[in-house]
Amino acid sequence: MVAPKPGSSDEIKSKVNSLRFKLDNLRDDASLKSSIDSYTSLESKISNFTIRVSTLRQRKYAYNNLLEKSAVDLGNRIAAQASSIQAQISIQSTRLQNSLQAINLRLNALGNYPALPMVTAIENELDGFESQCDAAKNAVNSLFSGIDSDASQYDRDLREIEYALDQVDLASFQMLSGESVVRAVKAVWCKNGKEEKNDPEGVLYLTDQRLIFEQKEEIATKKLLFVTTEKQKVQQFLFEVPVALIQEASGEKQGVFKNVDMLKLTLASGAFSPNAVLHLFDQDCQEWQKTIVLVKTHEIDSLRVIPVDTTAQEKVKAAPTQCPNCGGLINQPILRGQDTIKCEFCGATIRL
Repeated sequence: MVAPKPGSSDEIKSKVNSLRFKLDNLRDDASLKSSIDSYTSLESKISNFTIRVSTLRQRKYAYNNLLEKSAVDLGNRIAAQASSIQAQISIQSTRLQNSLQAINLRLNALGNYPALPMVTAIENELDGFESQCDAAKNAVNSLFSGIDSDASQYDRDLREIEYALDQVDLASFQMLSGESVVRAVKAVWCKNGKEEKNDPEGVLYLTDQRLIFEQKEEIATKKLLFVTTEKQKVQQFLFEVPVALIQEASGEKQGVFKNVDMLKLTLASGAFSPNAVLHLFDQDCQEWQKTIVLVKTHEIDSLRVIPVDTTAQEKVKAAPTQCPNCGGLINQPILRGQDTIKCEFCGATIRL
């Protein structure tokens, strides 16, 4: 197709058509549609927070006693800003739409054979108007951007808790009576200390008493010319360690961009291994390190909403310190909800 000659009537006509197309595309910008959609979505998300928190409590999530207060605070903040946000949207969108209408009238008044300078003038005017739309959108969005950022972080926190509870519901192992999940994350257990291709992938759980890894993945069972043709879902409990036996937990950011989260654990005698290394996905390893310390030191108990069963606590306190069968000292941690333990010397089952 031959391009129209510069300054020709065909070129001017093409420019006018392009201006009409651009003007139509700016109508949503002039009405601040994207800002209105963002604000409406934020209001809806925040209004749903209290329902989501209530559901978490019904599912026996015992921690983060500030969840309810944070949901209420976010609701109060968006309500306090509502009138000023709506007023700004009305003022800015009315001004922009009036300006766009004026440009549209001048564009329609060009006639069939307008002079190029007149078309160029409207083209420049539309460019300037586009910048005005961006400035108005930024001005309106700035009124709720801080709330939006805090609500997004709060939403991520709720999603992590919801994920943990969902995984517990689907787990292949049983939680102890009265045991509460604190958090869970998709992870790979690096069995030799460094991640290898065949290392098990699954879910790492932190409860108020144990750290548990459950393999949960699809494994290729048949290949044809290096292409997987059949898979089998594998879900199995691989290890657990009482939090009391975690001597040290460290989170380390690895990789070129420091975006690979590795959790390294040093474990005391009596644990399944002297150490463990896990690659965490989509959660911060240093946050996990901090949470493990909170559980180990029992500082997390101050964040409880659902109290610990006192009967279970008394049962732990009354547990024997020696094996009634061989007299060997019981050194292993005794967890709430346990009914029996096994003597590490004679293998006898000791009822608690």
